Amino acid sequence: SAEYGNFPLGRPKYVYCPAVSGNQLVFSSEGNIFTCLEQVSNDSFKVGNVYETPVLSEKHLMWRNYNIADIAECNNCEFNLFCAGGCPSKFLCKTKKLFPKCNKKFYLSKIDEVMY
Repeated sequence: SAEYGNFPLGRPKYVYCPAVSGNQLVFSSEGNIFTCLEQVSNDSFKVGNVYETPVLSEKHLMWRNYNIADIAECNNCEFNLFCAGGCPSKFLCKTKKLFPKCNKKFYLSKIDEVMY
């Protein structure tokens, strides 16, 4: 790990949405806690409840620790700073895994569109 003076520098985190930034929590009227604003009505996305102990579950760590720098395909992609892995909640709904879908073809098509 790199250091600046006596302070260790954190690993970079490419963030597409607030759900994986660790800086957003959304509360429902029942006290349920979510990281993704679009999934507030979906109980499978619940990461905790203000009336339960512990308030935040292990599922919250899954969202907070999501980082495309840990995924070789994304880490080695020239478009990773543009897409940051896309919308993780969409992939979680489709695949039941918090794993990004490659959008490289999309970005390549946009470059062709601008160039030609």
